[in-house]
Amino acid sequence: MPFSYRVEARRQEGSKVPKVNMFKDVYVRPSDETTKQLHVAMVENDTAVLQEAASHLPPETSIKDVSIPEDAGL
Repeated sequence: MPFSYRVEARRQEGSKVPKVNMFKDVYVRPSDETTKQLHVAMVENDTAVLQEAASHLPPETSIKDVSIPEDAGL
């Protein structure tokens, strides 16, 4: 299945960052420290973007309801 279809399937499953999830599934292997570190950095960046987006919403807003802005570049 093409990568773009897999990303779209992840998006439909509710993933906020389907490309990062697919990166982990496709590239991260137990013996590859470089890709593990890159994935960790991607997750940290995504978390920071989600927290920033959530900070502009009412406090009662669930993190599940926060959308990543299109201009975030993720």
